[in-house]
Amino acid sequence: MPSLRPLRRKISSIESTRKITVAMKMVSAAKLRKAVNNMDAAKPYAEGIVGLMSKLSTTAVGDNPYLSSGAESSSSHGGGGDVGVGVGGNGNAGGTLVVVITSDRGLCGAFNTALIKRAVTLMDAEGHSNIMVYAVGKKGHDYFSRKGYKVVNPLQTYPHGFTYADATDISDSIDKMFVSGDCTRVIMVRNEYRSTASQVPVDSVVLPISPSPIHASGSKVADTSPFDGTTSVASAVSSAVSSAVSPSVSPVDVFEFEPEADAVLAELIPRYIRFTLYFAVLESIAGENGARMVAMDAASRNAKDLLESTKSELNKARQSNITGELLDIINGVQALA
Repeated sequence: MPSLRPLRRKISSIESTRKITVAMKMVSAAKLRKAVNNMDAAKPYAEGIVGLMSKLSTTAVGDNPYLSSGAESSSSHGGGGDVGVGVGGNGNAGGTLVVVITSDRGLCGAFNTALIKRAVTLMDAEGHSNIMVYAVGKKGHDYFSRKGYKVVNPLQTYPHGFTYADATDISDSIDKMFVSGDCTRVIMVRNEYRSTASQVPVDSVVLPISPSPIHASGSKVADTSPFDGTTSVASAVSSAVSSAVSPSVSPVDVFEFEPEADAVLAELIPRYIRFTLYFAVLESIAGENGARMVAMDAASRNAKDLLESTKSELNKARQSNITGELLDIINGVQALA
């Protein structure tokens, strides 16, 4: 007769696991609402800074190390050649810094896996010698450190939540690397939050900033990066926020700058970079919790199905035992008769 004890232990284990997955789903749902609220709160600033950067970057006339020139833009955004190394907006030779934004924890489906796969595809096309990685998030940091990529930052975790001050520290480190010439391009790889069940890995060029694809409307404009399939940082931020101003109005006709546009731009660019990173992390946090909620919902449903099938198996085994015991009793009575 089959033993019932292993089946009862299995049922107890499944019930405990299902309680955990249901609780994690509820926690993720609460965190998702908070993360989406944080994104909504950041959108007005995003609209303003994208619109202002659009106006300033198209009217600036001075030599700004953060802006790519037209000739440089046309050569560096071409389809072939070794574009990972060269002379960037800062005038120095260096490699490409890839900022990868992942989560600190797992149990969120393919959220991190898909993002890392996209980042690896981009980086392997250029070779490890030309690539440096700035990993935001434990999962990405662990992966790229283990695989032998050149990770330039120590592991950083944010147990109390990611703040604008944290984004400032990271962006200042990236800014120093760009200005010093350690890197000539900065690419950001992140998850774009589209809905609770949809997080899409995307990549965008952060530095140097190309003025040409930035419109006054903040609308998304196709702009090829050093790697195939990437978009400009302006396009990436603009895809997450609504239009800043009307596309039919020329910024030159509407605004006069005091001090000069170049001076305002020099002050605004560091803030623009910080907020680009900050908003990307906010979007990643929302996507992470959405992915975890969906994953835990699927796990809870799978646990329910497994629980039902295991209980059915237990009932069949118990019925088989009862039938066997009855047959033993009947055979015993017949033997004594």
